[in-house]
Order: sequence, then C-alpha cells, then structure tokens
Amino acid sequence: APAILRPYESPSMRRAYAILFYYRYVNASLAALSQQLVHPSLQETWVYITDLLAPAKSLKVLYGKDAERDVIFAREDKKLAKEMKFVREMRLEDLVRAVTEGGIPVTGGFAKFLKRVRNTLLGHVSYARLDEERQVTAMAKSLSDRGYSLAPLPHVDCWRGTARTQARGRCQEPGDVGPNPGRASIVVCNGCPFGSLYEQHTVNMEADCRHQRERLVFMSPASLQYSREIRELSLAEKIIDLRKMNISLVGEAT
Repeated sequence: APAILRPYESPSMRRAYAILFYYRYVNASLAALSQQLVHPSLQETWVYITDLLAPAKSLKVLYGKDAERDVIFAREDKKLAKEMKFVREMRLEDLVRAVTEGGIPVTGGFAKFLKRVRNTLLGHVSYARLDEERQVTAMAKSLSDRGYSLAPLPHVDCWRGTARTQARGRCQEPGDVGPNPGRASIVVCNGCPFGSLYEQHTVNMEADCRHQRERLVFMSPASLQYSREIRELSLAEKIIDLRKMNISLVGEAT
C-alpha cells in the first residue's frame, strides 16, 4: 500500500522532517517516526532517511511514478543537503563538547579518538588560546572537513563518513569507502574506532535483546537459526553489561 500523504503536506516537507528528526536527536525512534508519517511499514520510513542522494528514484516506491513530483524532489534535495550538513555539524559539535567538557557520559572508540585529537590540538598555541566554546567549534570543523560524518544507528552513532584514515570500521569490507550499514549490528560494531555511544543506545540494545528472546520462543531449539541467534544474543548481552560499566565509569569521572 502506498504511503498516506495528507492534503496539507508536500512530499518534500515530509521527507525533510523525517531525515532531520532522525539525525538531529540522539537515537530517535524509527517506529515513532513511521507512526507520525502514517507509513504502513518501517521499511518505507527507512527509505526516507537513508537514500539521501537519489530521492526521486527511491520515493517512486512510496508514491509511484510522477515526473513533476520527481523534479520537485530533485530540487528540494539540494536544500535538504544543506540542512543535513548543518545538522551533522551540530551533532559533531555536541559530541566534541560532551567529550571535552564531560557533561554527558559518552563512550566508544570515536570518543577516545576525540580526546587524543584535543590533546594534540592543545599543543598548538593558536588553539590553546581560544576559549572553550571556540575550541569546540574549531575542532568540530576540522573533523568535518576531514570527512568524519554522522550515520546514526539504533545501537551506536557511526562517524566513519569518508575520512581518509588507515583505520577501518568493523562493518567495512576491503574496498569500502564509507560504512556498510547492512553489516552493522551490536556485535559487529562493538569496539569500532568510529562509534560513539550515549546511555540511550544501551537502553535500546536492551529492548532489542528482549524482543529477540521473545522471537526465540517461536523457533525450534534444534534449528541452526536458533543456535546462531542464541550465540549472538549471548554476545550482545555481554556487550551491554560492558557498556553499562563503561558508562558508569565515565559518569563517575565527570
């Protein structure tokens, strides 16, 4: 069934709202967003927030073929790209501020990387002389210019982007330029040098594990799928316990 478009809404406005909502807020709920947009499935909402480069093509899945509408999306996508750039920069500044000022507990490989970057920058007189807020802005701009960019996932914020670095994301395969969301998971992303995690990410992971245990009830214990999911669930729960401990330690340190 096609997505429902209210009479007072334009497709471009809906899509811009969906993307900005999901990217701006830490771990925004995809289910809640799908309900707001009156989509019949989460998959259709995912089209909205992941295919930023080819909206006219991807949205035909939702609204069918319409040449005039395709032109509108192509034009509006340029405006949306500017807004997305601004949102990503804001999120990066928020993360840098949390790491450097210690107000909000944040963990993960990318948070550790930011601390190393800041220590290096403090060795430069021109940076050290800036006040704290200008240091945050300058550091975030430097990282953004190098290609570090946000891709929010339910269990982690990925900052791999297109930065030229010898390090490789845990989800990446040889030859991948950026992250590979199709391979991302709680287990795969654990220990990734490009991940940052807030407490809310751990809360969502616990919910995912509960749902996974509920699904296991309907599987045959003798099946290979059951054995595989049990192993993954066990690893995920161990990772959650470790993350809770790390968040607690960071909170005490701040």
